[in-house]
Amino acid sequence: MTRDAFIAAAAGLLSALLLTTVATGAPGMVLFALFSQVPIFVVGLGLGSKLAVVAAASGLVVTGIYAGAFTGAFYLVVFAGPAVILSAMALRHRQGEDGATIWYPADRLLGWIVVMAAVALAAIWLDASDAEGGLRGIIERLLADVVQQMPESPLRESMTTWFDVVAPRLPAIMATAWVVLTAANGALGQWAARRLGRALRPAPDFADIQAPGWAFYALAAAAAIGLLIGNGIGFLGGNLAPLFAIPFFFVGLAVVHAYARRSQARGMVLAVFYMLLIMLGFVAMVIVAVLGIAESFANWRQRLQRPSTT
Repeated sequence: MTRDAFIAAAAGLLSALLLTTVATGAPGMVLFALFSQVPIFVVGLGLGSKLAVVAAASGLVVTGIYAGAFTGAFYLVVFAGPAVILSAMALRHRQGEDGATIWYPADRLLGWIVVMAAVALAAIWLDASDAEGGLRGIIERLLADVVQQMPESPLRESMTTWFDVVAPRLPAIMATAWVVLTAANGALGQWAARRLGRALRPAPDFADIQAPGWAFYALAAAAAIGLLIGNGIGFLGGNLAPLFAIPFFFVGLAVVHAYARRSQARGMVLAVFYMLLIMLGFVAMVIVAVLGIAESFANWRQRLQRPSTT
């Protein structure tokens, strides 16, 4: 137990170091910070949720000492805390009627990540409601300050136009990025724990992932509020809608992978798909999410998984 606790504390130290590399100002260091949850997930999924708490506490102490109390709180709320909670949930299991172990499914874990982000976004929106213009007003003023500090140039004009487009959707952009990164960190943590021979549960089968039953209704309600109501709660609804679409995005990815498995050029199909996904960005994500919504009704994966009759 002492050895495992030491490993957990060391993992927390690594997690904190990954996050605080941003403070060095060196180019590319932010990429390391994006994976600061991985060590916590490795401990949680390989040694247990109690030791994940040890890792998170270690990382919190190091971050607080090195970067201050505010950064430490940010680390706990945004990175370490969710990793501990999700690790504990991932290890939940029950025995089926046939005696087989049934582990907490991946789609419910993804649903909880989305819920965490939605609750945080709603809390921030509510907290900012007393400010002039609410959360949207705060964002617009911050972006305007950034533009004002730039010298007069064509770049400044283009950035002004770009900020006008981004400002209404900046909360959704940041929240969806956090959801995707947290899911990726969890998957990497599970992979690392398995490679080390310490995984406490089998890897979830993402090919069979389903959107939570509530996701479609939440997406429809948020989109309707965003479209029909102006500022205020309409701003919140418009930013929650992309969040609630994320489970369908992952379902869409699963459909593409199911199709690729049927193709003789599987590697080429996936390479082209992800290249287009990166190049087209948000537009491609919307298309994949729509594919996921359609899959929820059409169930194409079940047909694709049937043996081909040639």
